[in-house]
Amino acid sequence: MALSYTEITLDNAGGATDKDNTEFSFTFDFINTGDIKAIVSNNSGTTWTSVLTNSGATGDFDSKGIDSTNKKIKLAAAPSAGPTNAVAGSLLRIYRASTLNAIVDFQGGSRIAEADLDNAYKQGLFCAQEVSENASTLGGSGAALGDNSVDHNHIVTDAVRADEIQANAVGTSEIANDSVTTAKTANTMDFKTEGSTIILPSANRNLSATDANYGWTGTVPVGRGGTGYSSLKTSNVLEKITGPCDGTTVYRTPDAPNSTFVMPNVSAVQNVSTSWGDVSGSAANIIPHAEATRIEYEFSFTVSKDATSQALTYFRLMATDEGSSSATEVDHARFTIGGPEFNGTLIHFKWVFGRYDSSIPSAHTDLGMGVFGSTSSLGADPWNGSRTLYLQCKQEADALPTLARRKSAISAAQLTDSGDVLAITTATNWIDLDPGRTEIVKVSGPWSGATTSPVGYYKATYVSNTQFTATPLAGGDETYSSSEIEDAYVYSWVPSDHLSDTRLHAIPHHTDEATLDAQLRTPILTITSVK
Repeated sequence: MALSYTEITLDNAGGATDKDNTEFSFTFDFINTGDIKAIVSNNSGTTWTSVLTNSGATGDFDSKGIDSTNKKIKLAAAPSAGPTNAVAGSLLRIYRASTLNAIVDFQGGSRIAEADLDNAYKQGLFCAQEVSENASTLGGSGAALGDNSVDHNHIVTDAVRADEIQANAVGTSEIANDSVTTAKTANTMDFKTEGSTIILPSANRNLSATDANYGWTGTVPVGRGGTGYSSLKTSNVLEKITGPCDGTTVYRTPDAPNSTFVMPNVSAVQNVSTSWGDVSGSAANIIPHAEATRIEYEFSFTVSKDATSQALTYFRLMATDEGSSSATEVDHARFTIGGPEFNGTLIHFKWVFGRYDSSIPSAHTDLGMGVFGSTSSLGADPWNGSRTLYLQCKQEADALPTLARRKSAISAAQLTDSGDVLAITTATNWIDLDPGRTEIVKVSGPWSGATTSPVGYYKATYVSNTQFTATPLAGGDETYSSSEIEDAYVYSWVPSDHLSDTRLHAIPHHTDEATLDAQLRTPILTITSVK
């Protein structure tokens, strides 16, 4: 800990060192409060501004802003205010600058007081500490010039000559960071006597060029654009092509068979039919990297259907011959999507094509697995020409029996206290036929302003296709007005046969029972070449 100054790194954390404070503590001893000074640097620590002026403070602080009892100073303005404008990282230095004038005048024959002896001794001690620690500048303890004490702003051009510097006297600790600029360096610098070889033999040398004169060794860290290894390390991934299907051009690796790959362009929702059709956006015409043994094909897309059908949709993976439109199914890659509800479900399909079969070393091809040849026998099918990989799909052709949900607006409603009977009239059919039994319905709301809200599930007793009664609903007699049933609906379930109308690349929004607004969701295609 320094004996003649207290240095505080300012921050914006809201505590005792915050740059917006005006009160700060110090730890050193002093004789007179007039010897206490304060300066603030900018956050690089090279320019200092005096900040301890008459603050007009009261209480424990004197008129100069010094609290001698608690060892505190009070500034007229926070360091962050003008003219200092200190930021987080700036330094506040509170230091002692003892007067060099004698503070005790001993007289012949007078009584020598202990306080006078102490002050006379302390003045000499304090001055020695201040010089040693260089208290009023960015110095260090133990010497007038400490680490980082001198920067280039404090050296006059041509002021330091060779005969003023002892051999090996100036080391890195005596030079401030960033203090040696290009203006202070020679035009030619030869480091060949050092352990590493860094020689710039001409003014026009291009470091990016291949030159036998350069022998770079060592490890370049990852943070500086290197690999972090002292020797070359490679990944199994040779190339990865990926992006949204928006028709953009992707540039491939420099050693790829083709320099570019054009992404498919999906600009509309695809309605699936009952016959096999290509999945838009899934086609990738590709010649793989020459060293690849596996090609990873990935396609991310969405599936949706209309509001009431049981969707069954079948998918298969296809691959053409090299340079041909004749396609073969990779039948081990088949998959089916089905279920009662698909509202933009995200599907991520992945398959790995190969040029070998590790489980059958003698085999060259297995079209059902998407293996098009062996790396040990390229004559069979080396896959050195373009093939197109793509998905096909079709929806279930037969109508599927199911219970369909029906939504009908309520046009009138009456609650009768006797028997707690709720009578409902719907604007359209709540059911298509008299089933001869009680059906479950759901009454929805809100019933704005109603005394008794009938929202909930009921056993509905058939009156007609547009009327039913439900019990029990406790409450007094009430005839619901048109404003109270403005947003009220009845949901019922009826037997129905439905085709599975399926859509791809859509995020649907059901506005009502008969309408589906579909927003395009662009699929993602990824092709990865692997060793």
